[in-house]
Amino acid sequence: MLVPYAAALAVTGAAPAAPDPRQPDLFSLADADHLRSILAAAGFHDIDIHAHNDAVVTREPHIPRIVAARTHIGPVAELLRTADADTTARVHEAITAALRARLHEDSLRLTRGTLLVAATA
Repeated sequence: MLVPYAAALAVTGAAPAAPDPRQPDLFSLADADHLRSILAAAGFHDIDIHAHNDAVVTREPHIPRIVAARTHIGPVAELLRTADADTTARVHEAITAALRARLHEDSLRLTRGTLLVAATA
């Protein structure tokens, strides 16, 4: 989700170092070629990988849960790893405000991208 990340960047003013694509993290399998090589090395064949974009729709009462999740995993968590309590609170407020700004009739719609994978062992 780019909305929480953009809101956090606006508060902190600095992006974390790019993660090592070979280390496990939230996006370590986002590169289709890298994922294909892992599956092939594990003995899979007929590997089919397609990008898929859709939307997640949720309700306003779920915003605090989204904020909590985004600040504990992924790039926002990395931004907050060494942040003081004031900065962390400001990031929480900024993400909440950014998500609330996207509300339409109590619904929050966010786009997401994923890879759909099929392979034969």
